[in-house]
Amino acid sequence: MDDTVRRARSFVEAHLAEPVDATAVARAVCRSRRHLDRLFKQACGCSIHEYVSQQRMRLAAGLLRDGAKVEAVVASIGLANRTNFYRQFARTYGRTPRDCRRSKRV
Repeated sequence: MDDTVRRARSFVEAHLAEPVDATAVARAVCRSRRHLDRLFKQACGCSIHEYVSQQRMRLAAGLLRDGAKVEAVVASIGLANRTNFYRQFARTYGRTPRDCRRSKRV
């Protein structure tokens, strides 16, 4: 994997609680957004936006399994509203965040 892509992934993982977009990631690794988008897609098989979403949902699922309340999870993963979180979580895992929290597994 390209060093630029590694640095981009590290940046995303370190800043999940903040509003992270492809432009911010590109700036952090000193590349143009277009160039980074191309490199990232080749190396990871998904866009930067998709990667950010995947990482946020993975973090959210872990927090829910640990018993965190949905409102705290939403704040921890940098999303502005609970409705979008519910929709994205259900699309990713096929169940609601509350169901995940109750069952302790995704």
